[in-house]
Amino acid sequence: MMQYSVDRFEGELAILIDDHKTIAVPKNILPEETKEGDILIRVGEKYKIDHAYTEKMRKEAAELIDQLFE
Repeated sequence: MMQYSVDRFEGELAILIDDHKTIAVPKNILPEETKEGDILIRVGEKYKIDHAYTEKMRKEAAELIDQLFE
């Protein structure tokens, strides 16, 4: 299963990053509520948000930031 991180939005495109490359996809094939930093899973020609993994990654990032400023 391929996972992508939403890096940013550029006009009508979403810039996604996986382990090996960066791709641009039309925003209209992503869930409407997609935000930068969300983790997506490709399902056929569309994508869905992996809410559990997104939350896990956000918590880990917040913990790393907290450790930097202790």
